[in-house]
Amino acid sequence: MGTYSHETEVKVNQGIEIIKRFNDSNSKYSKHLDDVNETFSSFTEDYKKINEIVDSIGKISRQTNMLSLNAAIEAARAGEHGKGFGVVAQEIRKLAEGVAVSIKNISETIGKLDEQTVLIKKEMEELNVKFEEQSKDVRATELTFNEILDSAGQLNECISNVSNEVADIESIIVSNIG
Repeated sequence: MGTYSHETEVKVNQGIEIIKRFNDSNSKYSKHLDDVNETFSSFTEDYKKINEIVDSIGKISRQTNMLSLNAAIEAARAGEHGKGFGVVAQEIRKLAEGVAVSIKNISETIGKLDEQTVLIKKEMEELNVKFEEQSKDVRATELTFNEILDSAGQLNECISNVSNEVADIESIIVSNIG
């Protein structure tokens, strides 16, 4: 019984060591998870800034388009003297339209990124919840292993006491027979 009890104690200690390594791994994983969350937050902020810049460029493009329209009207009023200015106004309008198309494409891409960002954020939140649940389970497992170790120690003590009492009884029997 003493041998089995000792083997149990050894195996429980091995289990506790595995749990400690898992806790260390969890700590490192938690640090990486925090880093990813921080990077994602930074990405989200940069993403918002890009959105603001695109909006600003869109406004500039619309204003440029209006200015080119006004310039074309003034060039038409000027008649033959405004012909060259009308050509420049037309080129400015083409540039503004090109920028507007690019803004539209960028906005569509940003919209897709926005959808993906929402999904990533949701996945990260779920990952954080799962990680917390796992960490609680690891702590509960470690507590259970420590309780088993305490029980094994108490069992060893009881076995030792029984063994000593049997030895005492054996000694009394031998002295009475002898």
